Amino acid sequence: AAPGNNNNVQHSSEVEEEIGAILVQFIDATVSTETTSDFQESVDRVMALVATFGVRYSTQVADMVISRAVEFSTVLLERIRGHACILLGKIAKALLDLRKSAAIAARDNSDIDWAEANLELIQDALLPRLQDKGQAVRCQAIDAVGNFFTVPEDAETYGEILDALLWNLAHDPSVSNRIIAVQSVPVNEKTTDYIIARIRDVKPKVRAEALNTLGTKAKASNMTESQIVGVVQ
Repeated sequence: AAPGNNNNVQHSSEVEEEIGAILVQFIDATVSTETTSDFQESVDRVMALVATFGVRYSTQVADMVISRAVEFSTVLLERIRGHACILLGKIAKALLDLRKSAAIAARDNSDIDWAEANLELIQDALLPRLQDKGQAVRCQAIDAVGNFFTVPEDAETYGEILDALLWNLAHDPSVSNRIIAVQSVPVNEKTTDYIIARIRDVKPKVRAEALNTLGTKAKASNMTESQIVGVVQ
């Protein structure tokens, strides 16, 4: 049965293998593409298609797609590692959407358990990329892990990856990476002090993004007096 599908439709193993092989070919083509401004939108759309369709079609197809993305996240070529991070982020979003819809429908927990297991696999693949030697790879990994925190409650569930992201927020030498980290990190009791610290960043763009994030995502009622003073100062 397809993940997230409650109509008991069955796909033959041969069909699933063929569909999975096609999606893997899509992955091979997109991660090897030299992306320019002319091609980036097309590549993003193909990755979104592969992630969403692959996860929703069946567990066998999804496993093939996830396995390929994880495999590419460790190759020597920096550009491919970066593309793999983008794809893993889109797959994580698709899995989180699947988990949410399964929970709302109150179906058998097998869909939720399967999604959680694969989210853990993706988390393990992205964690090393947050410390990647390539600035662009770190940037794409930072953006990808932001998908884990679209639901505020998940900040505690994925605490390990949040801790790694907070390191990038505070210490990544790249200005653009610190900006993406500010955008990706959830705003809660644990992270607010880290974001406030970026108001004192040496780069104006980081300071501006930190203020914008606090202004749009934080609630003054949830901040301590010392945090509010820190913002005003």
